[in-house]
Amino acid sequence: MKPLLQIALLFSASPMLLSSATAQAGDDCSAPIVISGTGTFNWDNTLNTTSGFDGGDPTTCFSPTNAGSTGSDAIRQDVFFAWTVPASGNYTFDTENSIGIDDTKMSIHLGSDCAATCVASDDDGGSVPAFSSLIQLTGLTNGDQYLIQVGSWNDTSSVGDAVLNITHMVPPTNDDCSTPQVISGLGTFNWDNSAATTSGFDGGNPVGCFSPVNAGTTGIDAIRKDLFFTWTVPTGGGDFQFDTEFSPINTDTKLSIHAGSDCSATCLASDDDGGVDPVYSSKILLYGLTGGDQYLLQVGSWNDVSPAGDGFLNISVPPAAPGNDLCSSATAISGSGGWGFDTTTASTSGFNGATSGTCGLSAQDMGPDVFFQWTATSSGDFQFDTCGSLYDTKLSLHVGSGCVAICGGHNDDGTCGSGASEVVLQGILPGDEILVQLGGWNGLLGTGTLNIAPWADPCAILGPDAFEDNDTCATAQPIIDGIYPGLTVFRTDLDIYSLTVPAGSTLDVLCNHSISEGDIDLFLFDAGNCMDDPTVDPTCAPALACGWSSLAPESLTWINTTGADMDCTLRVSLWPSSVGDCAEYELVLTGADAGGPNLFCDPASINTSGSYVTLASSDFSGPGVFHLEASDGPADQFGYFLVSATPMDPGISISSGQLCLGAPIGRYSPAAGGTLNSIGRFSVSGIFQALAGNSSVGSGFDVPAVLPSPPGGVINTGDTWHFQLWYRDGMDSNFSNAISVDF
Repeated sequence: MKPLLQIALLFSASPMLLSSATAQAGDDCSAPIVISGTGTFNWDNTLNTTSGFDGGDPTTCFSPTNAGSTGSDAIRQDVFFAWTVPASGNYTFDTENSIGIDDTKMSIHLGSDCAATCVASDDDGGSVPAFSSLIQLTGLTNGDQYLIQVGSWNDTSSVGDAVLNITHMVPPTNDDCSTPQVISGLGTFNWDNSAATTSGFDGGNPVGCFSPVNAGTTGIDAIRKDLFFTWTVPTGGGDFQFDTEFSPINTDTKLSIHAGSDCSATCLASDDDGGVDPVYSSKILLYGLTGGDQYLLQVGSWNDVSPAGDGFLNISVPPAAPGNDLCSSATAISGSGGWGFDTTTASTSGFNGATSGTCGLSAQDMGPDVFFQWTATSSGDFQFDTCGSLYDTKLSLHVGSGCVAICGGHNDDGTCGSGASEVVLQGILPGDEILVQLGGWNGLLGTGTLNIAPWADPCAILGPDAFEDNDTCATAQPIIDGIYPGLTVFRTDLDIYSLTVPAGSTLDVLCNHSISEGDIDLFLFDAGNCMDDPTVDPTCAPALACGWSSLAPESLTWINTTGADMDCTLRVSLWPSSVGDCAEYELVLTGADAGGPNLFCDPASINTSGSYVTLASSDFSGPGVFHLEASDGPADQFGYFLVSATPMDPGISISSGQLCLGAPIGRYSPAAGGTLNSIGRFSVSGIFQALAGNSSVGSGFDVPAVLPSPPGGVINTGDTWHFQLWYRDGMDSNFSNAISVDF
């Protein structure tokens, strides 16, 4: 048992212990820490509570009513200061360089206690550290009182030692258009807009020069914290460049130039990101200025969170523009070849091919540009491109001569990559003239090569494949498991296939192709939801599965968990925004069942074309009882179909192939005559073409009800017959796979 003296000491100490656990000074708006003047004021919110005070404005100042969004709800474990304005003017309040807290919030309220009303708030406006807070207030009146509220970002943020910095910002003397700094000549003129205000001056042109009336779009609204210079054109006049490049602190600027020397000056030009180093610096070129004329130069930051501080205003004579800088002075060229170009000293013409919509919008962000006047020396189709150029280009072609030419084509990024541009013009005649306009994307400039050469349509060599015409839901071609090479798809001619996925099966579709030819997409639909409009790119939502990446090969997988066999359609199409207009591809399917005739002895033996002949496209169509189709055969080789009541799988080897039918075998040969003659020949694309006129579609064979002899007789409902194609294969003969048909 402890002595009574020890117990008494314990109890006498407990009030002190409780006192040290209570919140620190400034924990409530009713008892703020009183401060005055400017400087750095320490605070510690380790033991403070969260008041939820919002100055009567839960939207502007942080409030618990906004809980759920940690960036906008109450300032956590907040500290209050009551501050009196020491002198009228502009002030900055920040928590930068705080030691224990790197993520703060701050609100400022007009008044000195809990009746104060919200003025402004900030979360991450500071720079050091990145999540510190910063607020600037302008036009404060001497003697007015403000309640300053600071604290942590949220409940998981750090707490502890921090600082409140209050700085009196004395605007530079050239803070207003009425008191510009007078400069002259060429050179670099320093400026610092750390303490500047935002004037909103726009030279009477809110559209052409940055104006507060455009507020809400930070790229075009007022120049922030702007400063003014009055500059006089040197004797002799000429062309001049104005830029903010190489500014040490102010790396994201805006610049406007106005004709005149004070607030009555009128807007002439403005720029946001025309500079090169850094990329968000500003640059304006003015041509043909008259010596002695005066201009009001306005410079500042991009927006309220842009860096403010030291900047450069550089005034120089620009390098001589290239001779083909304007549409009126285009370099004359003709025929095919390559011509170097350099836009590093070019101006931005804004030329867009008269009123043509084709180039109008694209020309708005074409950087400094140059022009070539090309004359055709032969007829045909021609490709104009900048492949191999050293920067990201844009290319516009205008039909005609000089500045009256009308836009005929435009491109930003072509198929050869690296930001190069490509445009094809068709139907050119000898003597036709094309004005070629070359520039950079988004204001970029550099060197490159203009290439002009005859163009051949790469899609012209891709003819119809074995499944054509299957470009609609109504003409979908049945496919089953297997490999289907040599297929072609076009921008305006997609491919639709029908297939059945048995209950519980997993369908895998692989599409091998070259992404450089075209971006192929795959879509698997329930047969009742087929989509065959090539101009509409489906989404995965109505589809059972899709494969629509920008890579090759493309693939999709679908598991049939419906409990029943599912009739589906597979759409193979080009992405509408694909660079290429056509592509050759190979389909590989597993898990599919056509739900009708079945192949066996599949795959067949490889033939001299490098593939094997398949009867997979055969179906119940045409005037006969069944229509046989054969594809992937050797060009110009003859053949005819066979029939038997008995299948053999595997078959027996004969010459280069496998005979998969048992005796007696019927031959639909020329000797059978009439409608029983299936003689045909493979086309250059490997499709078996009928030669005896016994095909309603020109290819394959319409099987009649009458059977050749042997075996003789007719095909009746309920019968199952088996078919195969025999064909010549170079110096040997070969066979297709075989198909079983239930009638």
